[in-house]
Amino acid sequence: LLKPWRSGQGPWRAAVHDVMSDEGVDLPGAEVPPAGLLIVDGVFLARPELVHFWSTLVLLDAPLAVSQARGAARYGPPPSVLDPSDKYATAHALYRAACDPVNRADILIDATSLDEPRIVRERRG
Repeated sequence: LLKPWRSGQGPWRAAVHDVMSDEGVDLPGAEVPPAGLLIVDGVFLARPELVHFWSTLVLLDAPLAVSQARGAARYGPPPSVLDPSDKYATAHALYRAACDPVNRADILIDATSLDEPRIVRERRG
């Protein structure tokens, strides 16, 4: 996805992984448009090996309990936060400690309430 968009030449693919099946997907490639905006949505995007790709890093932040409740509503209940088999909570805690996405974000949005998200910080380049 990123290499074609950065070079301006396709093909690129919108997804390579299906979160519901936890399996890879093989979508057809598409050409990069002559003018466009690429918005990448996902977790762990503030990792050091990725941040140079983003002109603006936006973080929708919410407490872990809120995020887990939203995930449970979409995908079913997760294991307990204290359960070491909860790979997502463990990975997220490691990511926050190592990559500090809250401080890396150019735009930090408190998304605790989906009805009333609030911009906490906005840094201009």
